[in-house]
Amino acid sequence: MSRLYLPLILVVLFFCGCAMKVPMPTTKIIDDHSLAQSKLNVYNHNIPYQSVSNKSVSMPKEGEVNAYGIIVTPELALAYGAYLGGDGEEALAALKKAGESSSDDTFLWLVSFLKVKIYMMMGLSADALQEVNKAVELEVAYSGSNLNSYSLRGEVKVWLEDFDGAEKDFFKVLTAIGDWELPTSYMGPPTNMSELFSTTTAQLRSYTGLAALYQLQGKYHEALRWSEQAEKRYNAIYYVVNHPVYGFYMHYHLDVYYGRAMNLTFLASSLTALSVDSPRAQMAYDEALHFFDVIQYAKGKATVLAFRALAYKQSGQLVKADKTSLQALDVSIKSGMLDFVWRIETLRGQVLLRLGRMQAAEQSYRRAFKTLNYLSSSLQSDISKRTFGIGKNDITLQLVQFDMQKNDLPTLFSDLEISRARAFVDILANRSLDQVGNAKLKKIKALDHLIMKQRLLNSARGSTSRPGARIVAKQLKHREALVEKIHKSNPELASVVSIWTTTLGEMQKQLNVGEAMIYFLPVRAGKSMQFLYITRDDVAVHSLKVTENALHHQLKQLRSALGYGDERAGGKRGIQIIDKSTVSDSHKATLATIVGRLKRTMHFATDTIDKLYVVPYASLNFLPWALLGKDYAVSILPNGSWLNIHKTPNHYQGAVIVGDPNFAGELPQLEGARAEAKALAALYQTSALIGADATPENVRKKIGQGVATLHLATHAVFYKDAPLNSALFLTKNQHAYALTAEKLYQKPLRAELVVLSACETGMGESQGDNDFLGLTRSFYLGGSKAVLNTLWPVDDEGAKLFMLEFHRYAIDGEYAKGWLAAKELLKAQGYSPAVYGAFVLNGVDRE
Repeated sequence: MSRLYLPLILVVLFFCGCAMKVPMPTTKIIDDHSLAQSKLNVYNHNIPYQSVSNKSVSMPKEGEVNAYGIIVTPELALAYGAYLGGDGEEALAALKKAGESSSDDTFLWLVSFLKVKIYMMMGLSADALQEVNKAVELEVAYSGSNLNSYSLRGEVKVWLEDFDGAEKDFFKVLTAIGDWELPTSYMGPPTNMSELFSTTTAQLRSYTGLAALYQLQGKYHEALRWSEQAEKRYNAIYYVVNHPVYGFYMHYHLDVYYGRAMNLTFLASSLTALSVDSPRAQMAYDEALHFFDVIQYAKGKATVLAFRALAYKQSGQLVKADKTSLQALDVSIKSGMLDFVWRIETLRGQVLLRLGRMQAAEQSYRRAFKTLNYLSSSLQSDISKRTFGIGKNDITLQLVQFDMQKNDLPTLFSDLEISRARAFVDILANRSLDQVGNAKLKKIKALDHLIMKQRLLNSARGSTSRPGARIVAKQLKHREALVEKIHKSNPELASVVSIWTTTLGEMQKQLNVGEAMIYFLPVRAGKSMQFLYITRDDVAVHSLKVTENALHHQLKQLRSALGYGDERAGGKRGIQIIDKSTVSDSHKATLATIVGRLKRTMHFATDTIDKLYVVPYASLNFLPWALLGKDYAVSILPNGSWLNIHKTPNHYQGAVIVGDPNFAGELPQLEGARAEAKALAALYQTSALIGADATPENVRKKIGQGVATLHLATHAVFYKDAPLNSALFLTKNQHAYALTAEKLYQKPLRAELVVLSACETGMGESQGDNDFLGLTRSFYLGGSKAVLNTLWPVDDEGAKLFMLEFHRYAIDGEYAKGWLAAKELLKAQGYSPAVYGAFVLNGVDRE
């Protein structure tokens, strides 16, 4: 009888005892400059194994106090429910309303923290990373700590494949926590429960995150070490929560179930990949599925099967890998989780290649390719670049190999074009576009919203019984019909929301006699670069005796020799200015050596031509073609199909010239740009927008429905890590105004030719399947046929001379001839190659 009452007696004694404050780590605040050590603390407490409990698992309800000590408001309860139900937009709307109704630092931090998790669920990578940095600051304001937000930032970086950055963030959190561990015995109820929960969560997220990033990099020994230690700490939490006394005030959280399930998956697959301890691995797989089932996570089974298949592949158990990947595919297809389907199909293709089943492997890769194309735009760009170790570019690289082995060049061209078109659609999937007059585009965007919502519902908690796959298939079919209608009237606009390409034969018809195209192929690391050499009547594969990494190194040496620095020079459109009068003999010799090496690297034989179109890859986007000594014009294209879309008659007239906006002391004024603008205005017989008149409103008003030429002589800035924030500067409200690439995407400036006479306007970022994202692409979206820009700063005198000569031809639509004539003029007058080599022409002439 006494045994029956013992737990009750203990509870009474416990709560009658004194409340206690649990000792916590002394270091609570970390920053980006703090020390990050890689020490793994071994958990030495001997805790009995704790599996799934009978306790209910749910998010806090309205009026309840959550784990952080915050009373759940109606808006917060709605956000919790929408998040669990997979409706990210409704959750974000509820959080916005919740944030507007409170000024409490703790509450605002929680809103920001939840936003990050919802952005990750929706695949909005840039938004997640931006929001998590806000959460870091807000957490310090409310608690004097930022461990939780730093650990979440590490998780975001893992799925963005910034493994180095993620590792540093996780190590910093664990360094700050030190040897501290969650106590497994208490003399009374803790008075600092929120702090206890927060620190434990940060610690576990960091351990699990490290296991994940090592798993994704194939470092299975490291993944096993960290996942084992994480599992011991998860077990300790479950012990405390399951305890007959402590469990009265400590409760389960959904994140703990999800985190433990994922960690068990990493642990099990690491064991499998290392071919050790199979019974232990099987138990971990089973437990992972058990934990996923408790929280009704629809993607749980597919996740476990996919990582297991990957582990079998890594350990050489290929037959098991094939069988397990088929099981993962079946689960994903039936649940309508197409974002899993393409990755698992690719994984199976890799397995089949190693089994020597080439035809089946290609079929698997092509199914993955087709699924990706269906998902583009409505996919909204998955946040993770390489879930299960699989990325989009893996598919393109392998398809190129299949096509090359069969010498099927038309299919090779088609595969490359589709990859580039899809990359562009994916880039814009999360961006709003100002196309007010197009009702069909509005319908597509509304349909994309429904498709995205249904895809999230398919993977939400308790969704396995929903007919999600059929719903998505029906919506995608409706979308295809709408896109086809848009494409008939506006191919360029259709390319924003759909994958449209032309065939090799159709493209070749657009090449005139004396014109050729070099189309660079994606290559694996360490392999020599290859390209298609295409004329009107022929196509062949050629190779360069250089790898992409080696070319990247040469271009880096060139920029270093040009003296590229970070200090702006007053009165110049640039950072480090190169002109013909200040280049020393030694500098000329160094440049000559580097340029000579670059010429040899890029040497290839061509027919007798007067114009070469180039579709670049990776570092080739930044190649200064004017330095290669060719006697023909070179124009850069985003893809081969560009010729078919843009070789059409022009409809615009006139020119808008902008120079030296009023920067109100925030940037140096540009006297040379002012003189350049005035000279060009005289050539075009128009007035220039200069100084205070160079506002975005005046520019748009003067452009109206569109102009033949838009010339912008001003400052510019390029951000490698956030290319959509790259900008040209105008003036507004007596301040410098940044006209960003994203603003141009949202509301284009319509001009057939855009000339960006500013520093580094030709810079950008190579994305995904090698689409190029920067200011140039922003103007293409507005319907521009050609863009002239610069790869580095040049002096005012050289820029003005080049621009005047170029525009004498451009006024008649002969952009390529103008670029070639301007280059030869500066060369004849003794300018350094560093001056005329900076200018790059993109696009096609006006017909």
